[in-house]
Amino acid sequence: MELFALLCSAVIFVLEIGVALGSNNIYKDIFQNYAKELIPTWNVPTPLKLSINAAPSTIVSFTELEEKLTMTMSITVNWTDHRLTWNPTLYNNTHVLTIPPHDIWLPYLYLANSVNDVKPIGQEADFYVILVTNGMVYWTPGGVFEAQCASDVSKFPFDTQFCSFIFTMWGILPGEVEYDVYSKVPDLKYFFANSDWTVIDTYQNGSLIGGDSSAFVVGISIKRKPVYYVVTVILPTLLFCLMNPLIFCLPVESGERISLGMTILLAYAIFLTIVAASIPAKSDPLCIVLLVLVCIMMVSGVIVILTIISAYYYYMEDISHANPCLRNLTLRFKQKQNFRDKLNLEENKDTNSNSFSDSSFSGKDLSKTLDIIFCVISFVLFIGILSAYFLYILIA
Repeated sequence: MELFALLCSAVIFVLEIGVALGSNNIYKDIFQNYAKELIPTWNVPTPLKLSINAAPSTIVSFTELEEKLTMTMSITVNWTDHRLTWNPTLYNNTHVLTIPPHDIWLPYLYLANSVNDVKPIGQEADFYVILVTNGMVYWTPGGVFEAQCASDVSKFPFDTQFCSFIFTMWGILPGEVEYDVYSKVPDLKYFFANSDWTVIDTYQNGSLIGGDSSAFVVGISIKRKPVYYVVTVILPTLLFCLMNPLIFCLPVESGERISLGMTILLAYAIFLTIVAASIPAKSDPLCIVLLVLVCIMMVSGVIVILTIISAYYYYMEDISHANPCLRNLTLRFKQKQNFRDKLNLEENKDTNSNSFSDSSFSGKDLSKTLDIIFCVISFVLFIGILSAYFLYILIA
């Protein structure tokens, strides 16, 4: 048994040496007169077909202010170079050869919509190349790609962004290279989820850019995870929208109405700053939540003004100078407070139905009437603004 094991080990060792010698001989023979500067189809009228497939690995970041998507991705490219064929029977049945990338012609693929310097991908690192006996070449470069991506923040923070990575070969005549994709969708086998974005759709295809130049396009749709902005912006805004009209429920004597109104107004300004710092300054279309916060701030500012008006009437001594409509409305409110008085007024009603007695109420009653009106109007405005926003998010 020991002798048999030694014989097997010797045979395996000899075979490994033979394969190594075969690979060495292949390398010397096929690269003896090989010119890597020439495209594989330089003397053939047919275009070079690049079979290509993308494999995104992770979304590094999406920067709305710079309109940039950063993603780590690898690209598998294979083509046929008839100058790199050999007969495997002459080289110890060696069918596959792995070589360094600088010894062979490689397609100079560029990211056309890059936000950085335009450099060929895969040239900064040694991504090994696999050769097959029939001349098929497999190359899988990768890296961190930063592509220009026009952002649509109209539904922020419930927005969905669509970005594309456009790969092409500069300096190649139209029709000299064709891109043939493995499938209509990239390979997401090694994709890692992002904490801020969710991938909802992907695609890849070979298309034309500039009318005549071909390119390989990888598209990706990502949806923002809105939990952070819902907790830090949306929910506090809803809470303050409920609190703001309640200013008119505070007693005027407390002296806290205006201070509370200004505090809420400043809080809206802080939320507006948070949202404005997260979106482009010239976003088109406009961010709706930004517009909503501006409208809410305007209503909140008007509430502070209305609070001052209500306080003015509260301390008014001579109510004969007050608006007649306001006095009439105040009288009607006081009549409804006492059902018995209302019945007496209806029984002894004279011919002038619009008559009222100024001595029956004071400036405090006028202020209370205004508080009721202002509170209802404020709630209606806030509910209308928020309802319009959520309907836009759900329907548009």
